[in-house]
Amino acid sequence: MSDQGLGKLPVLIIVLIIAAVVGYGVYSTQTDQVASVENVPEVAEASVDDITNDLPQPEVIENEVSEDVETVAQNMQDSSDAAANGASMKSFDKDAALNDGTPLPTRAIGDPDAPIYVVEYSSLTCGHCASFHTDTLNKFKEKYVDTGKVYMVFREFPLNKAAVDASMLLRCMPEEKHYDFMTFLFDTQKQWAFVPDYLQKLKMNAKLAGLSDEQIESCLSDEGMELALAESLKIGTEKYGVRSTPSFVVNGGERLITGNQGLPFFEKIIDAMLANQPAE
Repeated sequence: MSDQGLGKLPVLIIVLIIAAVVGYGVYSTQTDQVASVENVPEVAEASVDDITNDLPQPEVIENEVSEDVETVAQNMQDSSDAAANGASMKSFDKDAALNDGTPLPTRAIGDPDAPIYVVEYSSLTCGHCASFHTDTLNKFKEKYVDTGKVYMVFREFPLNKAAVDASMLLRCMPEEKHYDFMTFLFDTQKQWAFVPDYLQKLKMNAKLAGLSDEQIESCLSDEGMELALAESLKIGTEKYGVRSTPSFVVNGGERLITGNQGLPFFEKIIDAMLANQPAE
């Protein structure tokens, strides 16, 4: 190599280093940005991170629910013609509605023999989900669940690492504590979900709810649980068209309700469906 070539070598190395740094910065920026939901990976054993990297993050989800033109239009349509849509209610396979490939145990409230199944997909770090649980769910539960009209199933749709960790701890709770701990996490969301030390706060909450330190660490490192959450998320997206949280799949996909809707909205749809149940 000539002396002239050797003289250019340091410059070339510097250029390559700069290019690598810039390339990494672009990659980091792209992975932090919101990708289209349509690009959910179709990998059999994808992790939750693999999938959630291609889903809207909580703040975008909230904007989507409140500002997305198509969502607003659909919700208006749901409100205006709930009776007409309810008239088309048909019998559905309840077993199939629950056994749709979701690998997680069913966590639900109400009577499994209720005429209407509502499956809520929510993220524990989603502000609209917390609002639904704190403002509407108790009234919905009192009117429809406690009276045997609706069987309500809860499925996680985690949208970031904090939501994944919270979902895993929630799933490690005994079944009889699931609803109460989920309610607690939504009630206290602002105290744990958006702080740098969220994991420590989650661990403390789980310990107060009855899990030991060993159970907490084992739960958070359970790769099988993480894969099951990822598969559940994919089923919600691919089978039912869930694109935002909270979303409510009614009777195995007969209806899809999106967003933090108040009780009057649900009443128009659920009451119409109940009024048009097929004869036994």
